[in-house]
Amino acid sequence: MADAPRRCIFCGGSPVTREHILRSAWRETLHLPRLGEWRQFAQHRQGKNSVRDDAGALQTVVKCVCARCNNTWMNDLDSAVEPWLLDQNDTSVEPAAFRRWAIKVAILRSTLDETALVTGPDCAALYEGNDLPEWHVFVGKAQSPEHRHNYCATALGFGSGLTAGVVQVSLTLGLPIIVAIRVAAEPGELLLRMFMDSNMRLSYPLSEVKYGSTELPSVLLNPYIPNEYLLAWFWYFSDNKHSPVRRHIQATREAWSRALKKLAQ
Repeated sequence: MADAPRRCIFCGGSPVTREHILRSAWRETLHLPRLGEWRQFAQHRQGKNSVRDDAGALQTVVKCVCARCNNTWMNDLDSAVEPWLLDQNDTSVEPAAFRRWAIKVAILRSTLDETALVTGPDCAALYEGNDLPEWHVFVGKAQSPEHRHNYCATALGFGSGLTAGVVQVSLTLGLPIIVAIRVAAEPGELLLRMFMDSNMRLSYPLSEVKYGSTELPSVLLNPYIPNEYLLAWFWYFSDNKHSPVRRHIQATREAWSRALKKLAQ
């Protein structure tokens, strides 16, 4: 994990404090397991696996935001999405607020792996109350309660932020499933189209909360996603064995590597 920034990634204020990525009170609200019953979480980036078993989704903390942001607009977004977390057929939550919450969670989760992927403009836009069209947010329901969160990426530009490709953060909180994907440049758009095509063809699709939409999609008519399918969605943009497009991801990374070597010559 990269060193924690000394200033808030959203407002630039200081000091930063240890804050939960997800509201810890949701363990009781959503009737989730107690601390000793959490699954491990994992990340898979650029062909490498990293696994920790000391933190579940509601235990995981980061030190990259200030108390003011956490206790004001970030807390407001948590409160806004709580009705949907309790009932995924509740479409009363404003889509823009839901998307901003999912993006906020994804950015915080990604800081556990590569802080450089958190681009300043994204954080500033969220802080200013804006939605971000570069992010795509999908939702669904698991067949049985699941407690998993992970990060994967097929991307370029780690030194100066995301410049091409995709970053994906996925999580479950009992039955609710949330997948947030950040797209950059044409390589990212191509990979996203691959994801969308898979989503259309599979029997257990996710629903997209589209940028600019006026109502949350109801997942009432969507089939519950069997838990064994979650790994395919969660590791989609990786060469993890569970990814249905892992060979394409491997080929993409190899092509990028060759191109970068040529540029360096």
